[in-house]
Amino acid sequence: MDQAYECLEEMRWQAARGLQSEVAGDPVAQEAIHWMFLSRLADLSEETSLCFGRIDRSDGDLYYIGRRHVHDANLDPVVIDWRAPVAEAFYQASWDDPWELERRRSFISEGRELVGIQDEVFAEHAPRSVESAGSLVRAGDALLAELGRERTGRMRDVAATIQAEQDRLIRAPAEGVMVVQGAPGTGKTAVGLHRAAYLLYSLRASLGRAGVLIVGPNRAFMRYVERVLPDLGETTVVQKAIDELASVRAERADPEGALRLKGDHRMADVLARALVERTHAPSRAVQLRIGLRTVSVQPAAIEALIAEAHSLRAPYRERRDRFAVLMGDKVMAAAGGEQWSGAEARDLWATISRDAGFRALLDRVWPTVTAAELVGGLMRDAGRLARAAEGLLTNEEQRALSRGTGRTEEGWSVGDAAMVDEAQSQIAGTQRTYSHVIVDEAQDLSPMQLRMIARRAPSGSITVLGDVAQATGLWPHTNWDEVLAHLPGGSNARIESLGIGYRVPKEILELAGRLLPLIAPDLTPPLAIRAGQAPEFVRVTEGSLVRLLVRDMEEAMTRQGSLGVIVPDGLLDEVLVHARANRIEVDAADWGRGRKTTVLTPRQAKGLEFDHVVVVEPAGIVTGAPDGYRRLYVALTRATQTMKILHSAELPEQLAVAAAQVPPTPDGQKPY
Repeated sequence: MDQAYECLEEMRWQAARGLQSEVAGDPVAQEAIHWMFLSRLADLSEETSLCFGRIDRSDGDLYYIGRRHVHDANLDPVVIDWRAPVAEAFYQASWDDPWELERRRSFISEGRELVGIQDEVFAEHAPRSVESAGSLVRAGDALLAELGRERTGRMRDVAATIQAEQDRLIRAPAEGVMVVQGAPGTGKTAVGLHRAAYLLYSLRASLGRAGVLIVGPNRAFMRYVERVLPDLGETTVVQKAIDELASVRAERADPEGALRLKGDHRMADVLARALVERTHAPSRAVQLRIGLRTVSVQPAAIEALIAEAHSLRAPYRERRDRFAVLMGDKVMAAAGGEQWSGAEARDLWATISRDAGFRALLDRVWPTVTAAELVGGLMRDAGRLARAAEGLLTNEEQRALSRGTGRTEEGWSVGDAAMVDEAQSQIAGTQRTYSHVIVDEAQDLSPMQLRMIARRAPSGSITVLGDVAQATGLWPHTNWDEVLAHLPGGSNARIESLGIGYRVPKEILELAGRLLPLIAPDLTPPLAIRAGQAPEFVRVTEGSLVRLLVRDMEEAMTRQGSLGVIVPDGLLDEVLVHARANRIEVDAADWGRGRKTTVLTPRQAKGLEFDHVVVVEPAGIVTGAPDGYRRLYVALTRATQTMKILHSAELPEQLAVAAAQVPPTPDGQKPY
């Protein structure tokens, strides 16, 4: 391992030397070389342990496996990239099928320091089990050591502890749509991120140019996962929250009725009609002076040309260009140009296209429009909305849109962002597409947001990650068919499941599992691989709830590990105000990063994990929204070590049964 680090330093030195190279007389080539070596240096950055395993093959070959390829001065491999074909055996070998391996060795490291070694000698020993998962889990000591590490506010890569069921999905073919259904803690987000790294490694020639896009549910989630791929040496993947895909920034909240309507797939048809409605023939004949001739064009003729141009399946701007050609041909024919040929006809066409009257007619009949103008104008003008929505939206739905719509002084909403993106596509086509798109927490996306994903993956190469048991919000999809209906090739999608729970301790996962019969009766609960502490229930008086919660947050500052405080939506602002008043440094959903304590609502906490969690007032979470039990399920599955349930109201029945089985905890007892 010392040799591996020495070789890595030599590779970095060689890349740094390359930055000094010059290409005489060719500034373009010089810049290309400069950026190539800068990228190479970034790929060789050392943020995590370099080498994490070794495989000894029965044919005598031996390979060290790590986060990136390392070679020596003779270009002989010292460490094999975990994505290489030969490394697949490291993840897939089992006691039933050892993949021609005699030994699999796993390293436990802290930075450059090797602190532990675990061997699996397939020919000599019986399987070593990890908790109840038995031989389904490999490298148990390394896995448990990784799961027990303190959370830092950023997700780490798990290349060292990827399990066989995860590796199979990471290395699955890129073609088509693949859905990864995974309960909390099964590693579906890790699968998606490592899949991006694997696909770029194995298909760089075909994927590298258009690239890979990763889409998450919100900015807090994207901050949490943003370092995983750079730590794996992949710095080119585009990572964005769903509302960051559009050309406008979502800054305000819509009323629920308006937000749900803006996410409805019918809005795509409303926008398409609104574009067509912007084009119209003049009410009377148009006189154009072309050279020495005066040409008259009748409204009916212009109307027919508009209809012909709109018959094209093309963006608004391309249809406008087509209309300009058709109109020019019409004027040319009226001017007698049909009988001309060669240079004379071309000169006449050029005269027509440059004519100020012709250009003014084109702008009047087929005006240019931006996506923001289309959406904002449609929402502010009730008459225009009524014409575009006739037969698509009811009068009541139109009024709901008009009450919470368009660009205001507060900016755009999340619903507006999806509509603006749709409008941009209908006007000018999709500006950026990708070879592969990976979308996380997809079960919560509206049809309009799913259309945003589909436009960016025209080839249909998409990985969908999520858990229908955690579906919350205004568009909670309770089965994957509802999601796949809006994606290209969705009807032929492969649906895969992850069945082992790695992150959440068994006792906590079993408590959350009490809600599954209510929210997802068809799902099989995951198999937890490790035991932990039982959830703690603390009942307090209503007036002391926030005060005692703040005390817990103060005490958490002196303890090891991160703390996630998950509260009902209606309690969020009050808790944040009291935390600041008591000078407790906390993070929230849209600001801050890396502090020990984070205060979130259940929806904001989705996809995140903390060493310790306090779930506040479960009854308030359940009654605060129609999908309250799903939100509670999310809240109950964020902890990797311990969980405390702090409440003043009666617990929901499913939790009350569990709470009755443990001794009551008096006010003021420490949470962990």
